Amino acid sequence: MLEPANDAGRADVHRTFAIDLFNHVWELMERSDRSACDDAQMLHEAHASRYHWGEVGTEVQMGRGEWQISRANALLKQGAASLLHAQLYLESCSAPGMADWDLPFAHEALARAYAALGDRYQFSHHYKLAAELGGQIVDENDRSWLQECLVTEPWFGMREPHSEPSFIRAFPIGDTDIMRLPAKTLGPALGYYTLVLGFAVTRQTNSNAFLRRGGVEIGLEVNNLDPEQASCYFAVTGLIGLHNQLKAAHIAPSDVTVQVHNGSKYQVFFAQDPYGVCFCFGEPVSD
Repeated sequence: MLEPANDAGRADVHRTFAIDLFNHVWELMERSDRSACDDAQMLHEAHASRYHWGEVGTEVQMGRGEWQISRANALLKQGAASLLHAQLYLESCSAPGMADWDLPFAHEALARAYAALGDRYQFSHHYKLAAELGGQIVDENDRSWLQECLVTEPWFGMREPHSEPSFIRAFPIGDTDIMRLPAKTLGPALGYYTLVLGFAVTRQTNSNAFLRRGGVEIGLEVNNLDPEQASCYFAVTGLIGLHNQLKAAHIAPSDVTVQVHNGSKYQVFFAQDPYGVCFCFGEPVSD
């Protein structure tokens, strides 16, 4: 049986392994020809480095260990695991001794995790924060390092510019007739659909109106139906841009979330017209 090491010797061993493993994970992350075995080794070593820092390191070293685990998982598009460790890093950023670049890097990690998850809304939020906070980093080398990370793939297509939102199709939810969406009066409703949602009126009478945007045609009707019981789904592209447009118009749409329908993931959010008709806007999430 081996003799147990004294406390000083044990601490030295933990510190040596923490540093060596951390550095080797960096080497693996920067390789473009990693095998499946290399990927597994990268994750094991990132966790092992963080474990050893947990035995002898400071909150600063442990927090940065969480960042490395998050990055390693993001490289493999393990979004949920990447997000967990990015959040742990963010929580550690208030610890004494953290540098002015830790918080920007925490948001960079969160942005990358959400990119791996296909959540464009959260990606955009944290990517913007990382860039804004990164501009306040004092040391030029540290600032440049963050800027380099913000353009280093993978971002899973999230950094690509998106065109003007488009309406593709409309689907009724429940018993709603999308050609007879109830309105108490046409005036306020038409203002919402044309000025806010960008529809154009194609024909109109005293009691109803028909509108079109892109591939979507809907109808409004003054009738005895309850608007708050009516709802429909709009399939769109450029969902985040549309969400931002509605927020800018002070419509207060719901937050963007990712939902699963028939085995496929969609980004969705909800909004209401002036009389309470509920709309769900959705766009498939790219794998």
